[in-house]
Amino acid sequence: MNSNIEVMNSYRIGKTLKVRWPILTNGQPDPLDGRDLTLEISSGNRVRTTLSFVADGNVAVFYYQGRDQRFTGTYTITMWENYAKEGQTVVDRCDAFALVPSSCEETRTTASDIGEGELEIEPTELEIGVPGMSAYELYIKHNPDSELTEEEYAEAPVQAAGAALAAVAQLEETEASVKQAEQGRETSERARATAEQARVTAEQQRILAEQTRVTNESARQTAEAGRRAAETKREENTAEAIRNCKSATQEAEDEAARVRTLADNPPKIVEVDGARYWAFWDEETQQYVTSDNRADGVPLYASFYVDPETMDLFAVYPKGYGDGPAFSLENGDLSVTINE
Repeated sequence: MNSNIEVMNSYRIGKTLKVRWPILTNGQPDPLDGRDLTLEISSGNRVRTTLSFVADGNVAVFYYQGRDQRFTGTYTITMWENYAKEGQTVVDRCDAFALVPSSCEETRTTASDIGEGELEIEPTELEIGVPGMSAYELYIKHNPDSELTEEEYAEAPVQAAGAALAAVAQLEETEASVKQAEQGRETSERARATAEQARVTAEQQRILAEQTRVTNESARQTAEAGRRAAETKREENTAEAIRNCKSATQEAEDEAARVRTLADNPPKIVEVDGARYWAFWDEETQQYVTSDNRADGVPLYASFYVDPETMDLFAVYPKGYGDGPAFSLENGDLSVTINE
């Protein structure tokens, strides 16, 4: 939906306004009847108010009652379709009109200056004779429950006029009662607001004094906490330096002792089963451990020979052979046993 509106008029607050708002749908003047539409009006950031309206083709016709007007300033009107439902869309008329404090501040555009598709706003005292609405249509507008036909209305103009005047009189009486009650409420509200303001002022002074006290106490506590933190940090740094010094000294002493132990226990050669092996000092067990590394530099291996008389096979192991592979002859088969 969209609207094409350019001119903003000003009206004295308290006057009931009749508004005709042409609305286009996808650029076309589609009728508004039968559609899920919601009309709202608002001033600045204040709460929106929902208004009822009558659809005249693609024109929304509605009244903004003087009794409902609370604030001066610029007003915006909004038309929602499918509000809070699937397919929701909306169009706003920003700066639709303005309400001013006095009649001398009113500014109005003449009918000849209103372009096609623009907003038409009239105070209710100018409603009689509005182009496009007959006397019967105006009567039906103010008496929507009337079953009087147009012919009956034409035949009984005096009765119809009387009914319209009675409706207007009843409306004026109701508005006067509402206005009087509203004035009483506003007087009571002003007295309550004055008392509340005095209470709020006293409370604010008490709060300010308490905040000053709390601020001063907080500053004192902050300074004290800073002093304690600095003292704690200094003590921690001193203790850490002492621990680091002791640790470094102990590590140096331990490493020196280890070097002396290794120097006092160098690798040595030991004899096992007639063979010579290198033995190394084990720091964990604090004793020498014989390795598998030979120290004599001679490879040892088994040799074989056959007795020519008996044809027996013999394996000969050199001294120091240790637990090398063992050989045996069983039923003519040569077997080897690997000793791990």
